[in-house]
Amino acid sequence: MLIREIPVNGRVEILGHTFSGLIEIKQAVATYARVMNSTFGRHVFTVEPRKSVPGLHILNLFEPYPCFDSDDYASEDRDYCNFFFSRKPFEKADIERLSRIKKGFNNCLVNDNTPLEALPAVYYKGDGPVMLLAVEEE
Repeated sequence: MLIREIPVNGRVEILGHTFSGLIEIKQAVATYARVMNSTFGRHVFTVEPRKSVPGLHILNLFEPYPCFDSDDYASEDRDYCNFFFSRKPFEKADIERLSRIKKGFNNCLVNDNTPLEALPAVYYKGDGPVMLLAVEEE
């Protein structure tokens, strides 16, 4: 596995499609789920992507930034985002399996513990100029 930093506005090819940065990846997400399981189970949301990519499905396993008071809750809109890509829709079992990847700092699931079958994957920490891209080595 190869993990590298790439600019959030850089072009990246994933499963044959070239995205013009993080914004286009976010626009193509069809399924969202929290990394952490709540006491009521995992919340999974399926939406119509703003910019669908034919034959490609994207899951965003996210966790909101921590909030400590009402001011934080009122103004915080960042998430730790782990994007997974597939040629078939993500099923609940897929989401559960991916959410069990051993997390790194800031809910990062893109690390040395990421299994090869979960690749390609992208992690964005919610702010900053770079994201992590994990792919199989050629």
